Amino acid sequence: MSILKDYPLGECEIRYTLEGESDAVILGLTLKESDTIFTNTFDIFKIEMDQMEGPYKSKVIPSETTLKCSIWLNEDIITKLSNVYEAGATGTAFSTAGKEMKFGKLEIHPMSAGISKEFDIIGTRVFCKIDTNITFKKEGLAKCDLTFEFSSDEDPDSPTHKKLFTIGNYTPKP
Repeated sequence: MSILKDYPLGECEIRYTLEGESDAVILGLTLKESDTIFTNTFDIFKIEMDQMEGPYKSKVIPSETTLKCSIWLNEDIITKLSNVYEAGATGTAFSTAGKEMKFGKLEIHPMSAGISKEFDIIGTRVFCKIDTNITFKKEGLAKCDLTFEFSSDEDPDSPTHKKLFTIGNYTPKP
């Protein structure tokens, strides 16, 4: 049984780069009136027996490690966060028909850390869910809620292979 713990990060700058893309989508600052919450567990892995792959195999329980935040709605940004939103000649369309989940690299920089990147949270393989229940705030501006779900890096050549996230710019020991 896992124990979930919420870590409020305050206002953050978030960068998200979808797989296959070279340019990061910079979300700017998260909204002050909506907390940016990083949720993690004390015991990240569940142990399962698998005789074919060895005595122990670690698997991540889905939706355990997440980042939840809110941003002002910007159609240019939401079409780059997920492959389910498409920009049209006018307006934006939503469709999941025949589309695979698209993962990306997430970089979270709490503004309270100043210019130091030492405590930035970086997820190499993260999925973004966009809350389509858009709520209108004062002055008629729309916001949307984002949930980023972390999963293990599957690239065996990556220095972060099998890791959910790193704190700071991680370099493995030789």
